[in-house]
Amino acid sequence: KSHMQIENKLAVIILCGGKGTRLGAKFKNTNKSLIKVNGKTLISTNINYLFKQKFRNIFVVTGHAHKKVEKEVNKKFKKKVFLNFTGVNSSIALRIKKTLKFLDKFQYVLIMNGDSLYKFNLQKIFYETVKKNIDCSFICTSKIIKYGFLKVDSKKKIKSFTKNEKIFNFSNKDDHLFYSGVCFIDKGLLKKNLDKIYKNFELNLFNKLIKKNKTKVFLDKAQFRDFNNLEDIQVLKK
Repeated sequence: KSHMQIENKLAVIILCGGKGTRLGAKFKNTNKSLIKVNGKTLISTNINYLFKQKFRNIFVVTGHAHKKVEKEVNKKFKKKVFLNFTGVNSSIALRIKKTLKFLDKFQYVLIMNGDSLYKFNLQKIFYETVKKNIDCSFICTSKIIKYGFLKVDSKKKIKSFTKNEKIFNFSNKDDHLFYSGVCFIDKGLLKKNLDKIYKNFELNLFNKLIKKNKTKVFLDKAQFRDFNNLEDIQVLKK
């Protein structure tokens, strides 16, 4: 299928609403998506990355320090990217729900975080998602991430999504794939299940999808960086 046909099936939601409390007082009045790497903010780097992947229908969903995020996005991408302020204290589920009302014409939604760096081949993964009618594709990374991973069997069939399990107690690390925070999901399924999610968005939603729908995990070993504390930023700068 052509780029245009694929593009018209997909909307991108970049979540930029978090308060970044683990980064301390220095980031109290700003947003993690505005962290600069090589002189460029994460949010600008991610939008340019998506453009290179031929994705165009991009919705930046804001919350904490939203005016600063919106100023940065408008300065670089005015009229090319949509902004949606969803409230300072909204949950991830509510932020997505408030954005879905603008996405009626799309079949799939790509959900990603605005405060990480990616070099995944998302275009290739999305083509396969569409071709095989996958309801939800999870992009996993070789980097150890302590806040979410997928348990899979020997054939890489997903058994469950888990959080908060002690990482070094794994009986077999090959059966645990670390979730990058990026997924392609059928918009109808997302909309149908959001009303039932009240607390942990990923934990509740993903396990519902894994039990009843066609899901697949993609392990992409390209560079991935997340920023959960000041040490992550310092390591990257070094």
